Order: sequence, then structure tokens, then C-alpha cells
Amino acid sequence: MPALRVIARNGVGVEKVDLVNAEQCGIPVVVTPGTGTHAVAPGTIAMALGLLKRHRVTTELVREGRWAERSAVVPGDLEGAVPGIIDYGRIGRRLARPGNAFGMEVLTFDPYVTDAPGQVDLDQLAARADMISLHLPLIAETHGLVHGALLARMQPGSALINCGLPRA
Repeated sequence: MPALRVIARNGVGVEKVDLVNAEQCGIPVVVTPGTGTHAVAPGTIAMALGLLKRHRVTTELVREGRWAERSAVVPGDLEGAVPGIIDYGRIGRRLARPGNAFGMEVLTFDPYVTDAPGQVDLDQLAARADMISLHLPLIAETHGLVHGALLARMQPGSALINCGLPRA
């Protein structure tokens, strides 16, 4: 691609870009911080609410004509729910706002942010959260952050929502 002048990444991570090769070719690499924030945070909230309120299960029962079985499905309540947010950057901060408004106890984990509200260590977050959402890229520092032992600490019935970016 001899006419290539710039590599622009929609978002903040450059883990999918061959930075060494770009530099050798004199091609600048730029990012667009904040572009996904307004889409990812509401999408995560929608997934979390669907899981907490058990919408998929009840929808399937209705679709299958099993109306009477709906009463056995107990939906979760927003008031007092404990969501956990891993990575308190732009998306994590935006995600915490509605949780607080709904009366949830929002827990956060981010080793690079020291003043996040509800900040706990990763083990405490796993043990206490009803649902955990991940909002970090898969890079060397985050690889293996979520592992079997951590998942085993999660409460029975809790959910893990992965909104991070996959490695190329």
C-alpha cells in the first residue's frame, strides 16, 4: 500500500496495529479516544439488565407457550444489586452512573485509577458482584486477569460481560 499515509484506529487501543512496521514505513498511527464510549456503555447496561431481570429465560418460556412456568423464574432487582466494573476508564465511568442512580452498590477495579468510587481489589470484586463487566483491551498486562480461580470466586448465578477488545 504505497499510498498509505496514516493508520487510524477507531477507539484507543493499538494492539491490532503492527507499530514497528508502521514506524519503519513512516506511517503515523492515531487513535480516536471516546468514540465507542457512547455505544458500549448503553449496550453493556442493556446486557446487564437483561441478565439481571432474566429476560431471555422468560422470553423463551413465552415463545414456547410455557406461560405457567414464568412464575418459577425470579428476576433480579436493581435496588441493592452489586455490579462490578473492571477498568474505570471512559466506559467504566459512564457505566457506573446509572448503577448508582438505580440504587446499586457499584464496585470498581482498576490498578491505574486510585480514586474510583467503590474501588476494591479484584478478589473482593469477584466475590461480591452479581455481575462483572470487563472494559479493557487484551494486552500483555491484562492477559490472564480473568482466570479459573477468579471465576470460581464469583457468586453462583453471577454473570461476566466481556466488552473488552480481542487481540488481533
